[in-house]
Amino acid sequence: MSDAIEILLELGACDGPGDAIPWVLERAPRAGLGREAQMLWQICDRGDWLIWLVSHEHVSPHLADSARRLRLVACDIAEYAQPLWVARYPADDRPQRAIDMARRYARGECSDADLREAWAAADVAGAAAVRAEEADSAVVMAGWAALAAADAATPSAADAAMAAASWAARAAAAAAEEWAGWAAEAWAAHANIARTHYTWAEVRRAVEAAVWGAGGET
Repeated sequence: MSDAIEILLELGACDGPGDAIPWVLERAPRAGLGREAQMLWQICDRGDWLIWLVSHEHVSPHLADSARRLRLVACDIAEYAQPLWVARYPADDRPQRAIDMARRYARGECSDADLREAWAAADVAGAAAVRAEEADSAVVMAGWAALAAADAATPSAADAAMAAASWAARAAAAAAEEWAGWAAEAWAAHANIARTHYTWAEVRRAVEAAVWGAGGET
């Protein structure tokens, strides 16, 4: 078994059909953490997998300034889904304002109270959309993605990032018929967002530290 597979299993990666372990086995069954693993990081089009890795409770502490960066990942992913909202409610910018405030919060430019106010306004908008739309519609999911990003004031930035990714992904799935091209690109876009905020070199070091200790493999 390769180092990459052993590490993913130790971290708790899923091993069922369509999950990360079979995906790696199909493409690089003997991958270590060198060039093959870097290639897998670069070609993976599942943003949720990459975000899971960098937000993992044992990996994230070894990534510099990771809480702030995870909050920014949440904002970027939620913002990617906003065209769905804007197409239906072009005059209602409350979800976008919540994302903007969450981004400012991550950068230390606003207070908890500012973020809570923006979150509450977006929550009202989302609740109104639920009453007007199907509860599982793409536009509702896009609104919830914005709320997840604005939850960045919660202690766990990892939870905010994963929740934003989950709601945005569900928005993409719900939009597949009406927004086929956009939906098809959404997963890959989420992966590119993760790669924008994290390089493979630093992720590799963090994974090694998480699994083998700060001194690396023994």
